[in-house]
Amino acid sequence: MPGSSISALSSAAERMVAILFRPFDLAKYVLFALFAWLANCSSPDASFQTSSSEEGGGMQDIAGLLSDSPAAAGATAGAVVALAMAALVAFLLVWAIATFLSSRGTFMLIHGIATNDARLEHWNTVAHRADALAWFRFRLGAALFGLGWLGAVGIALMGIGSMAVDEPGAWVPGAAAIAAVLGPILLLGMVLDFFVRELAAPVMYVEEEGVLHALGSVREADGFGLLGLVEFLFVRLLLGTAISVLTVMVSCLLFCLMLLPGMSAVVFLPLTVLARAYSMHWVADLDPRFAALREP
Repeated sequence: MPGSSISALSSAAERMVAILFRPFDLAKYVLFALFAWLANCSSPDASFQTSSSEEGGGMQDIAGLLSDSPAAAGATAGAVVALAMAALVAFLLVWAIATFLSSRGTFMLIHGIATNDARLEHWNTVAHRADALAWFRFRLGAALFGLGWLGAVGIALMGIGSMAVDEPGAWVPGAAAIAAVLGPILLLGMVLDFFVRELAAPVMYVEEEGVLHALGSVREADGFGLLGLVEFLFVRLLLGTAISVLTVMVSCLLFCLMLLPGMSAVVFLPLTVLARAYSMHWVADLDPRFAALREP
């Protein structure tokens, strides 16, 4: 059945076992783990915690200062904009490096799964397609972060303005409006990035097409359908959830070991290869033109 999630998952599982464990080659396993780590290096996997033990008093002091001194309000607004600009520049630099490495890692992993050949010599083999993916993802991420940056700065400035006129809650309606507009846009952008990595990349590997053209090829494939896409997303969500849950469980058991860079990529490589091979098999089932997989 074209685009069958069950058959694609079964084929992906067989391929994962054949590539990683029949026979087991430690050097090849480590190289695949490196590719997987690079492919995921631009994925947000960190959590942020803030302390609020003295937040109430601090905000009241700031509100009092700003309401008593318009000059202080202006200086605070200028500092907020300056810090936001520095954060924007820092993000763009980090994001450029992350998307470059992630895109190279993605295509190195795809190439390794397709050919059962994990060699660093193929770094330049996939360069053209990987760079096209990196450039698209960089622009998409920069646009999304830029929108979020504008929204955050706008909310911060509204908060400063409301405290300056001694109306601390006046900024809430404006902040809610900004969140209502930007929220769906940012969500759609993240969904697009997911489809680019999971569906467009395997097609780009075979067809050497641009990102949007590859997405269009998937949509126009004879085997493409809404039900099949929903099944694919459901299975992919289950795989992603399994990886996340196991990562948390193993991290709790082996906390110090899992802090080492790339260790999670080594431990969870079978699931990572399974998830990537699943996308490749599902796309290949849509249209024989997209089949890049060789006998392992």
